[in-house]
Amino acid sequence: MTTASPISADAPTAKRSIVAYHQSRLLMAAALIANFSLFWWVGDALNIPESLYFGPTLAQQTAPILTYLAAGVTLIIATVVGTLIAGRVRADAGFFSACAGMAAWAIRFGTAGAAYRQADSAAIFLWLAVETILFAGLLAGAWYVQCWLGQKRLAVDDTKRDGMAPVQFPLIARILALGAHVACTCLLLLALLRSNDKAQALAAIGLASLVGSLVAHSLFSLTPSVWMWSAPIVAGFIGYVIGFVVPGHWMIGQPAWDMTRAIPMDYVSAGPAGALIGYWISRRWHAGRQQETARRKRDRSSAAR
Repeated sequence: MTTASPISADAPTAKRSIVAYHQSRLLMAAALIANFSLFWWVGDALNIPESLYFGPTLAQQTAPILTYLAAGVTLIIATVVGTLIAGRVRADAGFFSACAGMAAWAIRFGTAGAAYRQADSAAIFLWLAVETILFAGLLAGAWYVQCWLGQKRLAVDDTKRDGMAPVQFPLIARILALGAHVACTCLLLLALLRSNDKAQALAAIGLASLVGSLVAHSLFSLTPSVWMWSAPIVAGFIGYVIGFVVPGHWMIGQPAWDMTRAIPMDYVSAGPAGALIGYWISRRWHAGRQQETARRKRDRSSAAR
């Protein structure tokens, strides 16, 4: 006669954890697909750019002001949509999915090589630096909306999500963290961004930004995430300024400085998205260390009694 093996008391908890694990990723994937589709649809509806894959910069498009305003409005809408879909996953889920979705426009705009071949002088590098700042302003607006949505409790608090206790850092430490992130991102981009290919540009910026967040947040476990996701944008700005000083054969689409092989839209889409993934991973690592330290203190206290 056989007897059924006893069911562990932890089995229901483990099952709930597995369900929550996959549910979080499904919600995040749904937010990404929704916002990528949103940006692509807006681009199609407004004919942005007029020549698909051949409008890499605002200055080289027929309606730059319309493009800029449409980008800002769509980015805010995407942040709200992403928060409504995946706000329970992460506090920055809406902003993350909006930036990742904006990669649809990075694809539609075309490559950096096209930007240089259409340019009249090396001043194109300075315009790309200015354009990076302009798009960064749109990201700042979307980030403000994300914070407002968090205050309305439409997005989960990161502390509740991963259990990492907040740590207060002075401004100088935050600036050092930003600098460490920028330096790491720049070094990796010099190794990874080797051509004007769009897929390589987005992948290189996303990966470099992710690793940069892991390094910077491991050294300074600070919040909020703005100190992490803004670093790739700063790196892009620096790259264009250096590119102006060392232009290389930009006339044929082959600049000397590898970091200029991507357009601003690449930096402001794949950069923050990759940086936020690295930030979330590092938070989990820090939370695990904090919990392990707390457990050891409790064990020592129990042993002392």
